[in-house]
Amino acid sequence: MIKTFALGQKRGMWFVLGLSIALVSVSAGAQSEGQALHVFVGKSVVINVQTPVTRILSSNPAVIDTLATSPTQIVVEGKTAGSSSLIFWDATGHSQMLDVTVDVNIAYLRTAIEQTFPNETINVQSDGAHLILTGTVSEGKIAEDVGKMAATYSVGVVN
Repeated sequence: MIKTFALGQKRGMWFVLGLSIALVSVSAGAQSEGQALHVFVGKSVVINVQTPVTRILSSNPAVIDTLATSPTQIVVEGKTAGSSSLIFWDATGHSQMLDVTVDVNIAYLRTAIEQTFPNETINVQSDGAHLILTGTVSEGKIAEDVGKMAATYSVGVVN
């Protein structure tokens, strides 16, 4: 069984993500879809495994960074929006796979838009590396300003 924890912003403090992932051991040569793991850009998740890990592979190191902090603990950090497979092996050659999705955390952007333009109806959605802005605004300048705000979170803004 794998337990995941999200690292908080305070040093040395761990916040339980509340997500336990039961992974099925897969032989090294077998092809299988992994369990889903979601991470935000700039955030980390700690994966605790029961058997010591001997190798780790990320299929897309531009999206996630991995670090084995102990033989039974792996830290996964979201670097940029996208997806990656994460495979790790134990000493017997058995592998486990995670399908990792990294998204932009748009909660702060939503809050900033609501506080800056409280009388406007603006929705923000994340689609991988893209942010999608929809709604109705009272003037074009507001749409332009909201687009600029969103561009600080992602280079791919659909307004």
